Amino acid sequence: MLHIHSGDYSAQTAARLLPGTHLTWTDNLFEGPLPPADWNDLLWLDARATALADYLGSRERAASALASKAIAVREALTWADDVTLWFDSCLYDMMLLCQFLAFSKTMLREDVTVYLICEERRDDGSRFAGYGELTSEELKAMESRRRRVTPSMVDDACRCWCAFTSSSPKAWLAITTEPHELTPFMADAAGRLLEQLPDTRGLNRLEAEILMALAGGCTRLIPLFSKVSDMESRPFFGDTVIWQALNRMATASTPLVELRGPAALLPTNVLPPADTPPFQPEDWRVIMTLEGLRALWGFGSAKGTWDRERWVANVRLSPETPLWFDREKRQLYC
Repeated sequence: MLHIHSGDYSAQTAARLLPGTHLTWTDNLFEGPLPPADWNDLLWLDARATALADYLGSRERAASALASKAIAVREALTWADDVTLWFDSCLYDMMLLCQFLAFSKTMLREDVTVYLICEERRDDGSRFAGYGELTSEELKAMESRRRRVTPSMVDDACRCWCAFTSSSPKAWLAITTEPHELTPFMADAAGRLLEQLPDTRGLNRLEAEILMALAGGCTRLIPLFSKVSDMESRPFFGDTVIWQALNRMATASTPLVELRGPAALLPTNVLPPADTPPFQPEDWRVIMTLEGLRALWGFGSAKGTWDRERWVANVRLSPETPLWFDREKRQLYC
């Protein structure tokens, strides 16, 4: 029996409770680029290693980590006859789920049974943001909710993956209006991806939430992360994604925040060298600049944060490609 998880902590917990091999499948796919390739293609590995370099220490370390993970999963799929996929309801997991099913479609033998566990509520009806929040008993009980993945569900995943990897966000917009057999959370995930595009102020939703938290007095990193997470119905990011956003806003041509701490930028490397001093969040403070406040209120512009090339999924954003999403009207302008 093979289990594929979208998070390390839940995989480690499940491995102590449920028999079988437990592997993880992780990647910040909402931060592109996402070239039209698969996990056997060097083009894919090169693009994703570059995208994850800041998170994994270097492009070389990112490439090694991605290759090792892909090899482990591919080898496991050659012998597994029962595969259970553990993905929750957020944008991060929905993109990973579509990618995994699209990439593994040609590798899965006809006699392999694939199951999906995709939940956001406990047995008592209360919501959870990820399987890592569950107790051991709750996580073990989740296995009873798994449902078989049908060929039509795989086809749905492939269509969504094709849309997520499109160079135009118009394809994402189409996902928000379509029914999905794979999971009912797919439309909301595509909608949240659209909100990662800049709005008329030049802010994406995550940046706006960070500035709102700062305006509310959350100048310390941990309270700031908690406040921003609370603003999301389905949080899809870890702390390093927030630190990366803060670094970007602090180094923009028109800085929206000021970082005060032991270094110029917040550390985002999840695999720091052994001789690196431990990261102490309490040593840092974040101050919103006047331009950040003006941008948040709509009296200024945050477009200085987009003066360098950036990617949202496979959509390239730069000063030469004006593109924004009106979150209130749910309209895309490009």
